[in-house]
Amino acid sequence: MKKELLMTSVQAVFCAKEQWAPRQVYGPGARPHFLLYTVLDGKGILQYKNNIYQLQAGDTFYFSPGDMIYLEADEYTPWQIAWTAFTGDEAGNHLAASCFAGTPVRAVPEDPERLFSYAQHLVDVFEKECSNLAEINGSLTQLLSLLLPRPKARSAAARECYLARAKEYIENNYCYDIKIQDIAHQIGIDRSYIYRLFIDLEHMAPKDFLMACRLKHACEMLAEGCSVVETAYSCGFVDPESFQYHFRNTYHSSPEEYLWERERHEGQPLRR
Repeated sequence: MKKELLMTSVQAVFCAKEQWAPRQVYGPGARPHFLLYTVLDGKGILQYKNNIYQLQAGDTFYFSPGDMIYLEADEYTPWQIAWTAFTGDEAGNHLAASCFAGTPVRAVPEDPERLFSYAQHLVDVFEKECSNLAEINGSLTQLLSLLLPRPKARSAAARECYLARAKEYIENNYCYDIKIQDIAHQIGIDRSYIYRLFIDLEHMAPKDFLMACRLKHACEMLAEGCSVVETAYSCGFVDPESFQYHFRNTYHSSPEEYLWERERHEGQPLRR
């Protein structure tokens, strides 16, 4: 499911973060909306369709409109939960059929801190007096996107395809302050997998590929007569000093020395 579908088909109705008291209960009861819960801390139980689930921090659980549920916080370490009610049949039914197929519970993800951060951010945005609907739904979309199953690349062709998309993203965005997480988010796969792709197929880390891309474009700009300052800021460096440091570290000369050597070897003056 694409993020665009989530963005256009979901709308948050209510969001909250709650610290439950020991053995505090809800239900049995049902709500008229899709419900998504995230356990931020502590423990509790969920009873759903005659099944009992023991839940802990990092677990998420999800229900469709009208589902009858019973919740109870642990007696000794009662849970803190963040939850949201939302509408959007396409997004809601897709989540039910993919992430939560056959069970209302999804176990602790590989990156629970990011899950906690997204859930907390959604609540913060919802409770802000000056927030708007687009901002709230954008935060909800971010949380839901984290739960969607990631495509798995097993074949060599799929790996090459993911790498090509990552390199294209870098080539189109090298002038901005992009990070590996931005690349992974754009492609829809885990950042550790992106890192492994570059190591295996390009024999360098993504950040090194990004630096090489910036320096390649920097050389082109210098050859066209742009100044060091113009080139530095146009190619994504934080300042001219950073640009000169990385340039010298790669080419073992300053930008001015590099141009002089290139001019000498090519036998004709470069544009100034």
